[in-house]
This record gives sequence, structure tokens and C-alpha cells, in this order.
Amino acid sequence: FVAAGIRGDDNSAFGNDFGFVYYPSASLSWVVGEEAWFPELDFLSGLRLRTAFGTSGLRPGMRDAVTLYSPVTVALPDGDAPGVALNALGNPQLEPEKSTEIELGFDVGLFQDKLGIDFTYFNKKSKDALISRRLPGSLGLTTTVFANLGEIQNTGTELAVNWSAIQNETIGLNLGMTNTTLNNEVLELGEGVDDITLNRGQQRHKEGYSAGSFFQRPISWDDADGNGLLTEEEVSVGDDVKFMGVALPEWTRTFFADIRLLDWITISTLIEGRGGHKQIDYTENFRCGFRSTRGCDAVGDPNASLEKQAAYIADRYLGSGAGYIYDADFYKWREFSVTFDMPSYVTDYVRQMDGLRVTFAGRNLAVWTDYPGLDPEANEGGGGDNFGQSEFNTQPPVRYF
Repeated sequence: FVAAGIRGDDNSAFGNDFGFVYYPSASLSWVVGEEAWFPELDFLSGLRLRTAFGTSGLRPGMRDAVTLYSPVTVALPDGDAPGVALNALGNPQLEPEKSTEIELGFDVGLFQDKLGIDFTYFNKKSKDALISRRLPGSLGLTTTVFANLGEIQNTGTELAVNWSAIQNETIGLNLGMTNTTLNNEVLELGEGVDDITLNRGQQRHKEGYSAGSFFQRPISWDDADGNGLLTEEEVSVGDDVKFMGVALPEWTRTFFADIRLLDWITISTLIEGRGGHKQIDYTENFRCGFRSTRGCDAVGDPNASLEKQAAYIADRYLGSGAGYIYDADFYKWREFSVTFDMPSYVTDYVRQMDGLRVTFAGRNLAVWTDYPGLDPEANEGGGGDNFGQSEFNTQPPVRYF
């Protein structure tokens, strides 16, 4: 099976100096298991090999290329007068972020397709990446401007397994799992471009590292007198900023199941996990900044761990927030539902009713994590922040029924 296509875009969000852009793509798959020369195996019911190549683009935000002004009142000797002040600095040369991706994979059916395995390897490079670049205050402009900078690479794998374990008139049981890995790296920022910091300076885009990685001066401590209470002299901070961890999850996993009973009860559940990344707990940092005995364990709890005490001392007195950067691995019981399909002998007694289905469902029912903050998914930047990984008095994802 062969497919090919091309897409062309012109967008008003592009800069004035940029015109049309084209995105070609192609894919190829080969059902090897149907070839006459392929050996017949009892356990192998199907095999497909596939590959794909494609390009795509991410357009800038609708105002990123435009310089905007705000109305202000100017005090003159003769009275107030209307004026304007710079609100947002645009970039008239702004282009779309262009990505090129290559995929290789296979689909396998086993035991009369009761067990299906899909695997994909991907390699994606994005050039002219759209990044908010900080400007020096001496320019007298806004603090940031969007620009096309350098090159970012994403490589990884996607695995899906589906097992139709039991199928008969009484019961049906389907089980499955997925596993995705991701390796992200900033290959190039651009000529003459220094590291780009974000999230109050805790994260940065740096060549050779994952985008938005955490960098801070590392902290260490030694409870010399063994009394369980650290002093400023027992905590030290490194002289240089070091890599502390990545912000983008390096793996994502799901486990799901659904059970059918007697054609009128269906039970479904889903567990999801992510990990390999870090998150900074600005909520705890904020409370400890006020030396709140009610909110900050390092101040109010005499049994607080040495790790929390060192984090507080290093942040407040030694200028390093590394102690509030935590592992953000988690698993969540994401969904559970029970559905009742009323039998026909029940619905037949109600006129103009062909069927009745009643569902009880819940979401975000439980979380398993060592992250000490409110929630490892709480993100103060919301869905619009691709790289910022922090919470700051942020409402976590809600549990609902």
C-alpha cells in the first residue's frame, strides 16, 4: 500500500517577509504475511511492515509576528494627553516551525489475531523552532520576543499490545497496554544565541540537552553534630550551575481492560503513568519563603527531613532552589466505569423505548507517586506551556464521578 501527499500553507500569522510553505509526505506498508513465499505458521496470523516519511509545520501564534501597543495617559504641563507604549514586540521575519519525521514499524497478529502487537520507531527533527527568546532590559523593549531558533530532535518508540483473552456468550475479556519512550535534544539554538532560560531561571533550552531541562547550583549537607537540625554552616551550594533533570517525560505507559458479562454489563478501567522527568514545587517554595510554620515542613515540623531543611536553607540564604526540584514519576488510576444495558424484556414495557443504557464512571481515582507536592500533573502554565514544569498554588486535575 502506497500513499503520497503534499500540503501548502499560507497563514496570516507568518511574518511579512515569509510566503507560502509546502509539506510533502509519503507512506508505504507491505502485508508480508499474505505473500505466497511467506511460511505458514500456526501461531502467526498476520504480519505487516510499514514505513513513512512526512513533513509538517507549526504556525506561530496569531500575534507573535505583530508589534502591539497599549494606550497610556501622558502627563503634560497643559494637562493629560493620550499616548501609546510598547506592549509586545513582534518579529516580521517569523516563519513556521518545520518538522521532518521518519517512522519504521510493524503490526503482528498472533493466534488468530487474539493477540495484536504494534511497534513504531520514530525520528523527528524540527527546524526553525518557535521559542520565546528573552531580551536584555538595556534594549528598552519588551522582555521576550518569539524567534525561529535552531533545531530540536525527538526520537523514540511506541508499543501497543492488545489481547482478546476470553470471548464467548457469557463473558468477554480484553486486556492491553501501551508504552512510549521519548528522547528529546536541542541540537542547535542558532549562531550567537546563548542558553534560553525560562520558569524563573530554573529551566533552560541548552544545546546537547532536552528542551526545558532543569539547571541549578547543586546543594549538599552534613549534619555534623547529628542533632537532626541543619544550620546554614552545614549546607553548601556548588559554584556552578549543573544539569538537574529533564522536564519532558521520558516514558508514558497505559494499562487497560474491559469485561463484558452476559451482554448487559460492561466494566472498563485504565491506568496511566509517566516518568523520567522532574517538576519544581513552587508551592512549597512559596510557603517556606514566608517561613510559614503551618505550610512549610522545614520551618514548622521539628521532625522534618534533612533534605527539606537543606532545600529551605539553600533557597533562602544561599541562592539555590535545587532542593525543590523533585522526581515527578507517577501512575494514576485514570478511569473506571460500569455500564448496564437493560435487557429487552425490561425496555419492552416502555413505549417508544428501543434500549436503555446506564453508566457509572469516575476519573482520576487514585495516584501513586513519590512527588511531595500537590500533584505531579499540576502545571501553573496550563496547556499553553510546552516546557514549563512547575506548580505554584495550582489546582491539580480534579477527581470526579
